[in-house]
Amino acid sequence: MARQQFRIFFAGFLYFLLALSGPLWGQWPRTHQDDIVELTLRHQSGIRLDFVLSQAIGHHLAIARTVLDTLEGIHTFPRYGPSQLVVWPSGTWADTSWLQNRVTTGDAYLDSLGSAYGLIQIDGTGRDGIAILHFAAPLELGRLGELYAASSLISKAGPNFIVGDGDDIQLTRLDSVWDFIFSIGRGDCPAGCIFRHFWYIEVQAEGGNLLLEVDRNFTEPIIFPWNIPPRYAVTMFAGADTLISAITNAPQWWVRRHAIEASWRLAVRSEPWVGEDLDPQDQNAHWHILKSQILDRLGELQSAYSLALDDPKPM
Repeated sequence: MARQQFRIFFAGFLYFLLALSGPLWGQWPRTHQDDIVELTLRHQSGIRLDFVLSQAIGHHLAIARTVLDTLEGIHTFPRYGPSQLVVWPSGTWADTSWLQNRVTTGDAYLDSLGSAYGLIQIDGTGRDGIAILHFAAPLELGRLGELYAASSLISKAGPNFIVGDGDDIQLTRLDSVWDFIFSIGRGDCPAGCIFRHFWYIEVQAEGGNLLLEVDRNFTEPIIFPWNIPPRYAVTMFAGADTLISAITNAPQWWVRRHAIEASWRLAVRSEPWVGEDLDPQDQNAHWHILKSQILDRLGELQSAYSLALDDPKPM
């Protein structure tokens, strides 16, 4: 058993050293590395950290930061600890293994996962039989949790989510254009920041540029670049004509998507949603006029939706 534990520990430690020795690490400050890891995990398709994608994100993020000095001090808000998986074992079998901080279980499937993904430590919380699994390197833990939960010995498994809110960097991408959204959050951020200031930075081969700087507020309807944040006000549209036309004819893809989201809200909701169209200028009257117009033109709306099916979407 001791030899098996050492083998798994060494495999995880070796994977950790390989990760650190790659070309990514060392090019950027540690805080920037954390941003790169977080953005990579949000966008990659596999479980192990995608180093090729990390390299590309790091390169374009570095360009984006050069646009404004302010951006240097803004970092991602992590969704979860990137190397900690929370697992709920079924029954009491873990009492003599994981909950005793032993990385091996005697179950071939679970131990193969630990070996493959670099499991190096177990913390037994002593609460409801929960075990926290620590891995040697950052992983996409949502997908890894699905693999653990596939075992009959596991009730459920998932990331160790971080509660709260704060400054953040978000990324969206279409073809060769990399779009970064830097934001500073303020006001009751432990429950969810009430106020947020955004910088929208577009990075292409020739460099980066500031597309827009704006506050998220609840006093005016805004079409946010790249649909971040996902707020879809409708009352900036003069009427159903301009709204339906925007679905297929607006030059920017995010305006086209905004028009799609806004139009179905008009079709199915009975009142505007707080944070999109409710404001001190009383846009409610115009919202209901737009709703009436859209309901009279559902056939045209459906045709516009059909044309939008082939519209390119960002990553």
